[in-house]
Amino acid sequence: RVEADAQLDPAEAAACLAAFRDFSTTDVFVLRYLEAEASNLDFHADDDFGYGEVILDLSLEADGVLTFGRIPDGPGRATDGESSPRARAGIAAARDLARHAEACFVRVPLPARSVAVLHADARWHWQHAVLARDVVGRRTSVTLRTLSPALRDTEIGREVLDRAR
Repeated sequence: RVEADAQLDPAEAAACLAAFRDFSTTDVFVLRYLEAEASNLDFHADDDFGYGEVILDLSLEADGVLTFGRIPDGPGRATDGESSPRARAGIAAARDLARHAEACFVRVPLPARSVAVLHADARWHWQHAVLARDVVGRRTSVTLRTLSPALRDTEIGREVLDRAR
């Protein structure tokens, strides 16, 4: 079953589809979450130099929740493919996100056998986490990433892409 995001702006949808034209999986990261072990994934922002503008996350075995968090008008992420002091400050701020009085959180359900697409603001301006309280039973997450344009255009980036094909 495929469900469209009814809230998605048509221009944002077009930009996301355009990003998929350059998407070639170069990184597959598999995590298994176990309720009995209080498995979780701390708030973080995926690397902006190494990884591209789209990240896919496939949820398997059990439903889950991806919690996004940010501090309004706080440190953001670099969008130019470079890891800037501002981006590093944003990552450091993730450690204190849950204790910040003005933090904003959005909880996104991840039904089993669903794919979440992190793009645009979700990719660049929010941190995300899997909270232990949201892990029920056993859940497996398969995350697919591609190289950033800055890395893709280097000799080593081209070699990685050739191997990935």
